[in-house]
Amino acid sequence: MDNTQAPPIQNAHEQATQFLSQGGSTLEVVRLAVAHAEPETAQQRVQRALATAFRTMQAWCSELATMSQQRCGTAMAGRSLLAGGAEEIVLAKKASLDATIQDARLVSGAQAEVTALKSAAEKLRVQAAATSGSSAGVSGQGDFAQLADL
Repeated sequence: MDNTQAPPIQNAHEQATQFLSQGGSTLEVVRLAVAHAEPETAQQRVQRALATAFRTMQAWCSELATMSQQRCGTAMAGRSLLAGGAEEIVLAKKASLDATIQDARLVSGAQAEVTALKSAAEKLRVQAAATSGSSAGVSGQGDFAQLADL
């Protein structure tokens, strides 16, 4: 690439565009821009950092305000619902939910009891088949098979 043929261009954007159109790489444009950039002063770095922090805080506050408005809207809707006589409906729904939870616990407990009873019945059957006589100190061994079938 021959840079002597191109007329001088004052605008950095135009220079970069021309350089790229003549086959130059983007990486080389960045290198040239960095090489010819004026050094940043400490004050400029601080100002840039503060501006970035301010924009970040602004975005965060805006998001916080939006979330707060949504929560207030939900709370106001709930308040108007309760003020409109829906308190009984809400209490009924809670009672229904509590009953459903209790029912699930009872079913789970009943299933555990059935499993335990089946295990006990199986052990009674095994012992009834294994012992022809009675063991010392164990009464009712002859009834093990009948107890297992209850």
